[in-house]
Amino acid sequence: MTMDYKEVYLIVKEAFEQAGIVFSPDDDDLVLSEYITDSIQYITSIVNIENALDIEVPDEYLLPERMSTLKAFSEALTDLMKGNDANDDWDD
Repeated sequence: MTMDYKEVYLIVKEAFEQAGIVFSPDDDDLVLSEYITDSIQYITSIVNIENALDIEVPDEYLLPERMSTLKAFSEALTDLMKGNDANDDWDD
């Protein structure tokens, strides 16, 4: 299934909200670490995302520096679903 960025963004945002992580509605590029305060919420969010998008999120995508913002994480997942290697953008 191919989705565009906006669809993925909305699904990812909803998955976090279902886990109890509620974001400011005015912040499109919010910093995830400012909202995720509980490891159970974090894990639940990732499972929700995997189920909603029917993918397995690779471990390297789950590092805090890789998930810095909701926008960046959604873009990486969109690339992953399109078969692009988002890791190329993360090389140090």
